[in-house]
Amino acid sequence: MANKVPHFPQFLGIGAARAGTTWLSRNLGTHPDIWIPAIKELHYFTRSAKYVGPSQLMNANPMRRLFSREKPYRQYRRIAFRALASNVVRPSINRLMWDANFLLRSPSDEWYRTLFSQGFGKVTGEITPRYSMLDDEDILQLRKLMPDVKLIFIMREPVDRAWSIVKYHVKRSDKRLDDLSEDALRQRAFADVIVQQSDYESILRRWRNVFGPDQLLEIFYDEIGRQPDALIRRVQAFLGVPTTGLADHLQEKRINGSFASPMPPRLRKALIEHYRPMVERLAAADGRYFERWLERYRPQTSAEDHAFPPNRTTPSIADTLPA
Repeated sequence: MANKVPHFPQFLGIGAARAGTTWLSRNLGTHPDIWIPAIKELHYFTRSAKYVGPSQLMNANPMRRLFSREKPYRQYRRIAFRALASNVVRPSINRLMWDANFLLRSPSDEWYRTLFSQGFGKVTGEITPRYSMLDDEDILQLRKLMPDVKLIFIMREPVDRAWSIVKYHVKRSDKRLDDLSEDALRQRAFADVIVQQSDYESILRRWRNVFGPDQLLEIFYDEIGRQPDALIRRVQAFLGVPTTGLADHLQEKRINGSFASPMPPRLRKALIEHYRPMVERLAAADGRYFERWLERYRPQTSAEDHAFPPNRTTPSIADTLPA
């Protein structure tokens, strides 16, 4: 690939986390005319410390990233370990070259462009959910760098999304939901990184101010459960590749799902109170699935409203959908 001029990616997935971005990445990655890096979430455009949940690329020095004990770089070392293991189990010179480039060089616009050189001749892209948090200035800078880029934004009902993230991080830790107090669960569900990525009203305003509907595709997590093949065909058409639909081996596969555990009623009530005003405004302006989310916010009075946490095991609809 050394004789090929690398180009910036033609599309970016900008969020939201736990809203089907892994499902989308896996499906797009199987298309013969699309190339996506094996490592999801490059975090290049959110490497500034001003963004909540800093990027593992925040420090330009690769040795610092590999050996620092700071939290962002623990994730970086996990990526490096998985890359090494992958190259041992299934040796690939292309993968080894890509991993070395990503892990051992300092980030820059030119470096970022080289990350997509192996996709020469195909539609290239990457998905990093935290890109949705970019501020006005950085969105304008992104537009200058990649004026023709296409953007995909998946939205998930924010109450269920918050609970899914809480469960996901508990699953990755050495704790259980039952080990966490009411205050601890609430603190996690209202973490800044969750709240900011669920502020769809502000996110849509910022990105719509810079990109029109021909470059910004707004889709919903709900569509993955209702009409996944139609959804992936719509995304493929948006990217300008043949509409092949869902990959056969991913038709019934659940991707990056969380374990089934109902949300404590008092936490759900607090989250609804926080997000309802925003969803009401979005429903009035746009309709679509925002109106369906409002239906789910209708009060449901029961004895469980006074119990925290509940003692139930029946999964919700959201528990059965991919992440």
